[in-house]
Amino acid sequence: MAGEELILVGDPARAALSLSTELARYEAPPVADVNGYYAELGVPTHATRAELFAAYQARGTGSPRLTYIFKQLWNPRTRAAYDATWQGFFPDRWSLEVLLRHAAPIAAQHSAAGNFTTALDMLSSLGISFAANLDSEGDSRLDTAEPQRFDGQGPITTPPWSYSYYLKATTCDDIDRLALWQQDLATALAGCEPIRRLAVGFHRANSDAYQIHQVDGVHIFLLHENLNPSPLLIAAATATAAAL
Repeated sequence: MAGEELILVGDPARAALSLSTELARYEAPPVADVNGYYAELGVPTHATRAELFAAYQARGTGSPRLTYIFKQLWNPRTRAAYDATWQGFFPDRWSLEVLLRHAAPIAAQHSAAGNFTTALDMLSSLGISFAANLDSEGDSRLDTAEPQRFDGQGPITTPPWSYSYYLKATTCDDIDRLALWQQDLATALAGCEPIRRLAVGFHRANSDAYQIHQVDGVHIFLLHENLNPSPLLIAAATATAAAL
């Protein structure tokens, strides 16, 4: 299929993900794993969603901590923000508990001096914000905080997904769906030698569930803007691509 109708959103150098066994598995920056998520779950930082799930099933289902880590990494937006954190820590619910313990004595001193302050107020004054639920079920639910990373001057806004993408006859920008589409395609196409690089995007050119374009050696998988990635769609798209 011709690629002249495709519109690239973002940096062209960040559009394609490598599937070549001769290159890095993913064309993404190294991950510092500042909170130890990957190490504790026992997976590499470039683990696919299938590998995350397998590791969790093998060792984490009875552990509140590993359940929490799995949920954090399973969410593409949270995982992308975590992977982009290079120093310090990633503000999550477990980190909050540690910081609250350290901030509580200082807050008590301020309150005793007549300036009533809570431990959460102390953290907020440092630019550290959490949207955590502190009830008994808190550790079993996914964080709702907008992920942030910090440098010496304060919070840095982190893009929720680092890849560029393609559009055809649509303006859909649901990057959460694109991240899932990309991850599941990469897992399904692992070891498929004819396909060495892939890119993703959305289309609304017709009613097709997906379209596949080839541009400069890159297979571009376009998901219909009204559909969600599913095992059936992934299987159909990968079979079509392998036959091209």
